[in-house]
Amino acid sequence: MLLEVFFAFLASAGFAILFQAPKSCLFAGGMIGTGGWISYRLLALVGVPNILTLFFAAIVVAALSEWMARVFKVPVTVFAVSGIIPLVPGSIAYSTMYNFARGNYIEGLALGAKTFLTAGAIAAGLVFVGALARIVKYQGDQKHGESIADNNTK
Repeated sequence: MLLEVFFAFLASAGFAILFQAPKSCLFAGGMIGTGGWISYRLLALVGVPNILTLFFAAIVVAALSEWMARVFKVPVTVFAVSGIIPLVPGSIAYSTMYNFARGNYIEGLALGAKTFLTAGAIAAGLVFVGALARIVKYQGDQKHGESIADNNTK
């Protein structure tokens, strides 16, 4: 598992470089991907179903991304996009296309459904935390006397 964690860090930091994240954010981006991968593997070890495991791992990635975005004062996507890379079902998507190309349509459909559910779980985790962060920010703004109209005019 230690080797997997190391490669999760490398993949996340590598994609952060590829997406031209600021240099100050590369280590944090790698650590966010590592955190997501560790949570994914630990939940899988205790027997949580794969889709739920990916959903909760995406929640970890999104929560860490929201936090680091506020620390580094950069958009959340700088961390979230590179952080989910270790969780993306690339090999399943490849197998889906491979089976369709070989004429194994039933197997391709089964793998395609699995790919769709996996990607949906990751997206749902990211959206859940993003919406929660906006609600918390909105309520914080309300306490300080700002309204949405004030924010739109700025």
